[in-house]
Amino acid sequence: MQLLPSPILPVREFLKAEHGTTPQKLRLLGRMRRNLRRVTSASGFLEQLFMVTRILNLDAPGLVVECGTYKGASAVNFSLACDLVDRQLVICDSFAGLPKPSDRDRTHSTIDGMTDDYEEGWWCGTIAEVRSNITQYGAIDRCSFLPGYFEDTLSRLSEPIALVFCDVDLADSLRTCLKWLWPRLVDGGVLFTHEATQREIFSIFSDQEWWYRELNCEPPGLVGGGSGIGLYPTHRGYYGSCLGYTVKSPAVTWARRIAGAEALSSI
Repeated sequence: MQLLPSPILPVREFLKAEHGTTPQKLRLLGRMRRNLRRVTSASGFLEQLFMVTRILNLDAPGLVVECGTYKGASAVNFSLACDLVDRQLVICDSFAGLPKPSDRDRTHSTIDGMTDDYEEGWWCGTIAEVRSNITQYGAIDRCSFLPGYFEDTLSRLSEPIALVFCDVDLADSLRTCLKWLWPRLVDGGVLFTHEATQREIFSIFSDQEWWYRELNCEPPGLVGGGSGIGLYPTHRGYYGSCLGYTVKSPAVTWARRIAGAEALSSI
C-alpha cells in the first residue's frame, strides 16, 4: 500500500500557531529547511516542525530543554523558535556520545519486528561542534549548555520547564531524564521522546510500578507509542515517525457523543 506524502497538515498547523506573525513563521520555516541541509540531524524536518509548533503554542512560562542533541540540528531550530517567543533553551548532553549501555539496553525492538542497537560513544557531537552550528545557523544567545551525563547534571535544573525533547536512545537514560525533569515540567507542559517506536521506550510511559516508585504519580501514557505520531508515510501501510509525546496534567475536555445527545433529547 503506497501512502501519499503528508507535509500539508503539519505545515498548516505551524502557520496557525498562536505566537508569531505569518511572515515570521514563513522565515522560520525556510531557515529550518535550510538548516537541516547544513547540519547532520537525527530527527526529520516534520518531526522538528511538529515540536516547534508546540513551542509557538506554549502559554505557560518555562524553559525548553533538549536532552541529547547530537550535532545540534534540532537545537539550532529550537533556538530560532525560542528567539521568536522569548524563551530560553537548555541543551543537555554528554558531548561524548552514549554512555555504555547495560545488557538489557543494548538492543531495542519495535512492534513490527525491527531492532536498533546501541554502543558506547555512538551519536557523538562535541560541544564545540554544537555551539558552532548554533552560532552559525541559530540563536546562540537563547542557549545554555549542561554538559555531562544526565545522572550528574539534570539535578542542577531548578527553573520551571514548559517543553522537553528527549532524544537519548537508551531506556536507562530516559528514566533518568523523567526522574529529574518531570517534577519540573509545568502542568500542560509537553515531553517528547524520539524513540517512540521502541518497546523499551514506549513501555516506560505505562509502567505503573516505576512511576509510583520514582515520581508518586500515574504513568501519563505516550501519544504515538509503537508507531510514532503520523507524520511520514511508511511502506507498512500507515503514517508514522520516531516521535511521541505526553502532556503533564492535561486539561480535560468532555465531549458528548452525538448519539448520546440524540437519545437524551428523545426522552
